[in-house]
Amino acid sequence: MDYLAKRISFPLEREYEAWIVDQIERHFRRLGVPVNIFAVSPADESTWPADEVVDVRGKIVGLQFKKPTLATPCSSNDFSRLHWDFSKPGNQLGRVVANAEIFYCLPTFMNRDVRPYALHHCLFWRPSDERDQRAWYENPNPA
Repeated sequence: MDYLAKRISFPLEREYEAWIVDQIERHFRRLGVPVNIFAVSPADESTWPADEVVDVRGKIVGLQFKKPTLATPCSSNDFSRLHWDFSKPGNQLGRVVANAEIFYCLPTFMNRDVRPYALHHCLFWRPSDERDQRAWYENPNPA
């Protein structure tokens, strides 16, 4: 299967968010661990830049979702062309860096057929500083 193929259309960021959050919740429930997951208000996101909150026994993790983008041209499963942009909104990256409990959630697929396995195909990452406005999944020529 080509994980980067367009099927109907490329998913929207909110679709990735829904698929992955649902699978996180199901995972904890299968383990018998109580979990609360809820969306962050857009008003609060301007100071605490997470899309979703995962609360497991009082431990809180914020998730900021970024949809993947392909640099063109791209052949089948060419993950060297897959990347995420952290430059928008402008000061979000700095606020994520300043809040140690917030992680970026980075899907590594674009094909809608991967939806049932979305949680297995995403990365959870924390930036150490604000220098990198873009992350590449597999960049053989980093600059």
